[in-house]
Formats: sequence, structure tokens, C-alpha cells
Amino acid sequence: MKKSFLFFCFLFLASCHQEQESLPKMSVKVNEKPLEVYQGSYCWDTKCVDKIGPEQIATKHTPAVVRKGSEAAFSVKSKRKQKSIDVTMLRNGAAVPVVLNKNNTIPLPSEPGTYIYHIGVFWEQGDVGYIFQVKVE
Repeated sequence: MKKSFLFFCFLFLASCHQEQESLPKMSVKVNEKPLEVYQGSYCWDTKCVDKIGPEQIATKHTPAVVRKGSEAAFSVKSKRKQKSIDVTMLRNGAAVPVVLNKNNTIPLPSEPGTYIYHIGVFWEQGDVGYIFQVKVE
């Protein structure tokens, strides 16, 4: 009886366990140089994880130094079709929407300073926030 009970418990747990797809990864390059990209909050399938804000995530790391007027090109590694992408630049407590070019590039500022970017990508399965920062010189 004990063995059959354990067997049924094992079958139940195995049937309840679904392999959750890993989150899509993002890469960002400026002048062909890869930048560090940090994952922010996300909701994927049935799991949501709320992380600290993009500014708090970014300030724990050193920004990449870039030239004035550069462009950041990004790509998302996912087999799934994206529904939408929202890009926001954060600086001195202000959030400014950024227009995404057709080829997944965004213009970087020409004014010197440190800028944090949050890219929200949305799929049928959920959404993921990605963060990167640059220091324009």
C-alpha cells in the first residue's frame, strides 16, 4: 500500500510539473561593441517576478562609455513573435519615451551624461523588462 501511494504521488507531481520556457535574452550593441543588459521585472506564462526599478538595477553597475550621437542596436533571442516593444530613457528621475527605428535601433543622446534605458518586450506568453545604461562622452 505504501509503495502504491508513493507511486501515485510521484505520478501526480510529474504531471503537475510543466517545463517552463526560459525567458528570452536580449543583446545590445553600440558601434558593434556588446553592452551589459540586465533583466528587470517580468511575467511569463504563469509566473511573475517583480524586481527593483530600472534605475536601482543600473546604478549597481558601471555604464558603458559611448560616443555622442551613437545608436544602440538590440535583438531579442526568441522563437516567439513579439507583440510590441516599448523603450524608455530614464535620466534624473524623468522617463522619456524613445522612438524605436525600424531596424531595432535607438538613437543615443548627443549631450554628455549617464542614461538608463528600459526596454519592455511583450509576447503572447508575457512580458520582460531589459535594462542597459550608457555614459555619453
